[in-house]
Amino acid sequence: MIRDFTLEKYNELCQYLPSDNREFLTTCDELGLAGEFQNEELRSELAEIESYYANVFDKYDTTKATLNNIFVKAREADDRYAKILEDTSLLVKNYRAYIKSMSAVFGEQPEEFTVSRVLEKMRDCEEQRRSRMLVCVCNLIDIGKANLNSLTEEEINILKEYLQENYIDVYSVMPNRESLPQGDKEFIISLFEICYPEYAENINICLEPIVEEGRTDVATNIKVIAYTAPDPYRTIFLETINDIKLVDLHYDDGVAEYSRTEGGIRFNIDEFDYNTFFHECGHAIDDQLIKGKDYLTGVYQNEEGYTLAQTLENEVRENIRECAEAYINKQNIEGDYSGVITEIENIFMNCFNKDNYQFNFSSKFVENCYYYTEECLNSEIKYIASDIYGGFTGNLLRNVNGHDVISHPDTKDAYGYWVVTNKLDAEGIPIPTYEKDGSFAYRMQEKEFFAEYFSAHMVYNEEDLGSISEEKQLLDTSAEYADELVQYIYSNVTE
Repeated sequence: MIRDFTLEKYNELCQYLPSDNREFLTTCDELGLAGEFQNEELRSELAEIESYYANVFDKYDTTKATLNNIFVKAREADDRYAKILEDTSLLVKNYRAYIKSMSAVFGEQPEEFTVSRVLEKMRDCEEQRRSRMLVCVCNLIDIGKANLNSLTEEEINILKEYLQENYIDVYSVMPNRESLPQGDKEFIISLFEICYPEYAENINICLEPIVEEGRTDVATNIKVIAYTAPDPYRTIFLETINDIKLVDLHYDDGVAEYSRTEGGIRFNIDEFDYNTFFHECGHAIDDQLIKGKDYLTGVYQNEEGYTLAQTLENEVRENIRECAEAYINKQNIEGDYSGVITEIENIFMNCFNKDNYQFNFSSKFVENCYYYTEECLNSEIKYIASDIYGGFTGNLLRNVNGHDVISHPDTKDAYGYWVVTNKLDAEGIPIPTYEKDGSFAYRMQEKEFFAEYFSAHMVYNEEDLGSISEEKQLLDTSAEYADELVQYIYSNVTE
């Protein structure tokens, strides 16, 4: 029960507080005690006691002030309690209306039971209940009882908003989405393909060979990953996927590869890896977006006129020089050591293959500086960063992850993976090609970086993305360049 803390009750209680002799005696009269105070001497003594109490014990009226504070706090508590009761009552009322509305829908005949009817009632409900009804709509879609042809554009947009907020925004930063429960995967696919039927058609064309192979599990997982990937990567993939062919599902010459001549991807369906699949799709997108002998990553330039390959190379060189400089600074020596830093840079950047590289240090100091720099960078580079640093240094800088320097070694088809090679020497080893400035003629660094960057965002590969983050400062400038390139691709595929 809520207590009575009204002003009237407060004033009534205050009457029993001694304030002056007259009021005190009046109170005694009301209580039937007046006879005790008729004696003049007693009245005088009481007056003195009253005066003493007022001037000593309650000089600043603290008793009444304390009581007043208690009343204020108690009233606030009861007001809050009353508000909770009022809100609860309103909530129950709203739920009754919600249940009544839904019951009306479910009570109709199955042939009249449509998504549009539910959405129509939903628009008349409060925002708080809108998401609950959308869950009901999506469940209807899932069990196939909805008449989807009756959906209006407005209703589709509502479903898109629901899909974005409850699935894409949540799962786009979740790795291993292929491991979601089967029911969740089927639901996501159903909802997405209702919202974006044109993308469903595109991806179905590409995945047809996988389905025909009887691997609907793989096709389902590819769809779930693609449908819940973040934009602009999701849209780029779905806008271009119908142009990507799956030319070999039983590839046994490596993990997987993109074939320019066939315009398609080769992989082993029995050892399928989703990160690798989207990586090869990244190569296909890079190749097929422009017509010509080069890939888009090889010709695109930013506002400063740099290509992605130049940006990657400059960043690798810069970090090599910074580590070499750090070693020199630790020695606490004076003088100009810029020549040492340049020598260290050249040692790394002039290596075609570390397996047969001949070191030629000009001094012991340079040798020590080299090994310090090598340890400094190899302790940091991982995943995509390891691959790119290895590509520019003949794998002198490589921490587990990365491509081999020579593809198809010990065969007549051997060639340099990172550096252009047009012929073999007498021992069958590819001979590197050089640019006019004496540097190697690189061929794959920007392509591999873009493909892995694209795949890392599609599947949310935390290791790859972390290895090139701003915090690491290993390839963060190149990552910013890739973001710009991705936006350029997005604007082109959505025109």
